[in-house]
Amino acid sequence: FHRDPGALEVASAEPCNSLSTGMQCEMDPVSQTQASEALSQAGYSVVGWYHSHPTFAPNPSVRDIETQTKFQEWFAQGGCPFIGIIVNPYSSARISPLSRVTCLTISSEWEHIRKYNIP
Repeated sequence: FHRDPGALEVASAEPCNSLSTGMQCEMDPVSQTQASEALSQAGYSVVGWYHSHPTFAPNPSVRDIETQTKFQEWFAQGGCPFIGIIVNPYSSARISPLSRVTCLTISSEWEHIRKYNIP
């Protein structure tokens, strides 16, 4: 994170394994720790996380919002931004070689009906 221009540069991405419950996936905590350590050894700081929605739009689910909120609170303690990235690599309704990408940060505003912080 470059404070002066207020820019966040993503210079590397480290893949993690996932644990599936059938309905949803979670990042494997061992794999997450290994990825964080690999980035640290390369001289980088963890500034975000990413995952895919391979068969539907890259809009954040309530679970994505909850996960981003937790990560954002944990990793952004030093005042640096922390982002979530959701990638939709393919859609049969949209024939294109380009992926759709959504960047996600969570505000402090509360959604009263659905009961989560607003992305």
